[in-house]
Amino acid sequence: MSKLLKMILAANIIAITVLVFAYPNLMVGPGKLINGHKQLETDCFACLTTLVGATSERCVVCHKPA
Repeated sequence: MSKLLKMILAANIIAITVLVFAYPNLMVGPGKLINGHKQLETDCFACLTTLVGATSERCVVCHKPA
């Protein structure tokens, strides 16, 4: 792999990483939320775990089983 190609690849990876942490709701958002979850619209990590996604443990924090 040429040196220029490696530099371009590294720059893209750095840019994507910065964007994911600077704007997580735009980068990993699944789309519009239902009305009951509107308050979580800007707090992605209330439901999602980094590199894992949504887990049932996060859901039961708000949705207690009967």
